[in-house]
Amino acid sequence: MTALLAFIALVLPVVAVHEFGHYLAARFFGVRVLRFSVGFGKPLAVRTDSAGTEWALAPILLGGYVRLLDRETAAEANLPDGGTMEAQNNWRRFVIYAAGPLANLVFAAVILTGVLMAGETGLSPRIGGVLEDSPAARAGFLAGDKIVRVNGEEAPVWRLAAAAMADAALSGEEILAETDGGARRIPAGELRPADVQEGLLRAAGVLPDTGYLTQTVGTVAPGSAAEKAGILPGDVIVAVDDAVPETWREMAEEIASRPGLRVPVILWRGGGTVSVEAEIESVGKGERRTGRLGVTPQIDREKLSELLVTVRMDALSAAPAAVRKTWEGLLRTFRFVGHMLGGNLSFGQNVSGPVGIAVGAGAAAEAGLLAWWSFAALISISLAAVNLLPLPILDGGQMVLCAVQSVLRRPLSKRLVAGIDRAGLAALLVLMVAALGADLARLL
Repeated sequence: MTALLAFIALVLPVVAVHEFGHYLAARFFGVRVLRFSVGFGKPLAVRTDSAGTEWALAPILLGGYVRLLDRETAAEANLPDGGTMEAQNNWRRFVIYAAGPLANLVFAAVILTGVLMAGETGLSPRIGGVLEDSPAARAGFLAGDKIVRVNGEEAPVWRLAAAAMADAALSGEEILAETDGGARRIPAGELRPADVQEGLLRAAGVLPDTGYLTQTVGTVAPGSAAEKAGILPGDVIVAVDDAVPETWREMAEEIASRPGLRVPVILWRGGGTVSVEAEIESVGKGERRTGRLGVTPQIDREKLSELLVTVRMDALSAAPAAVRKTWEGLLRTFRFVGHMLGGNLSFGQNVSGPVGIAVGAGAAAEAGLLAWWSFAALISISLAAVNLLPLPILDGGQMVLCAVQSVLRRPLSKRLVAGIDRAGLAALLVLMVAALGADLARLL
């Protein structure tokens, strides 16, 4: 229910802003708007304003539309031809189509300005460990280093450092990390785009400081290997097989390295040791299998508070930073699409449909208001990026048609345009079904 309500609260403003961009541009150029709808299907509510525009809310919240006056409808209703979309020249139609994605980008920048002013709390970019024979180890990263900037971008929290490294990996650039211990360089090409989806920082060999995670079990997942073995919340994991981990991360790595194996686990419980056997679950695909026990750790709140950093900006600094982040988010989305088309990234792991967005919105809502607004900005940027793709029936495809007709200095035939639109609709439906399938596969 939380996910459903969060999804509705997310979709309504993001879709409404997109369609309102089209609406404002159309009205500016004198095009009559017949209907402004958020959602598809039979409207739940309709209100007609003095200009004759129907404002509708429909039940299928997977998008929306603005219906503009066309010549056929104008002729039937005996309305002036000047208010039709066809009467506008190519550049005006181009602007009307572009206004929807642009509105989403402006909306995202406004949200991010507020988020940056309110402040982001995150894990300090202090390195907790460096994996042996990794790109980070070869670059000279050391445990205890604090990352200050990555490729010129300030990185006051761990998430921003990771995002900057991901952008560099997706662009095929070198990673220059400025730390309080000196500059560290990871050459271009050492990290692949696929590393981004599989965990970039781990692929780089850089691990955060997770000293706030104790070896005491906090929760045990129902049906997990831990539950079947009899592990209980409050147990302290002392040993796994023949390994005696000193931290939760070391314990997790020992579990991960034993997929499908039955291993002894020694626990500290009630003042004494208890030995159980756990059949470690094997998860993943092909050769990329990893072990999972199904437990989460108790958190040392005092230690965590020492590692958390809150970063705030004033309005003069937040606004340009938000615009830059919005632009970077748009470019990052296009890079992801390019790498997916090139086969470097998995479609199923990097595309979310309505179910995935609902799950994400629910998780963001539970994490707090700032997290929810940050997620709303991400979805608004994603909606702009998707609509700018040169796919017929989307805004980007229509913008391409306007540009082509402008170069040819004549309109394309109605039959050709109709055929292009049908092909675009078919492709869009395939993508929507594939995204929904990816959502369901992740849930299952």
